Amino acid sequence: MAKFRIVLNKSNVRRNGSCPVCLRITQNNKVKYIDLGLSATVEQWNSETERFKKDKRLVSNYENYNALLNHYEERKDTILSKFAHEQIEWSINRFVEEFISASKRGRVYDFWSRLIYELTSSGHIGNAKVYERDLHLFVYMTAKPNNDYFQTLM
Repeated sequence: MAKFRIVLNKSNVRRNGSCPVCLRITQNNKVKYIDLGLSATVEQWNSETERFKKDKRLVSNYENYNALLNHYEERKDTILSKFAHEQIEWSINRFVEEFISASKRGRVYDFWSRLIYELTSSGHIGNAKVYERDLHLFVYMTAKPNNDYFQTLM
């Protein structure tokens, strides 16, 4: 049985005295930390609620930070329910891979779509068509990783 907690990683103190806020995963006496991109000092962190303290004098933006932490909790629960639904025996590394890839998913597609739109609207139709075909191939290759062509690239 795995345990998940959002913690202040005090073993990694930064120069300004803050520590990274991490998702700690413990399974079979193995521990893995996922950095959530936030940092706090010990005074700003409430270890009982595993959230930032609700004090605007200490953390002016605590509401947004705590909402982001709630979003990470929901993502964790979604991944665990996906594993349960698909009956996947998962390890810490598999969970970390899924958790991190969920945050990176969509950025390339959105960027490429925006680039195609800008090229089309500025009159660069030829370049836009090339990027559109490449985007189509990119989506095709990432959707079907068992493709023979994709395997030769790896």
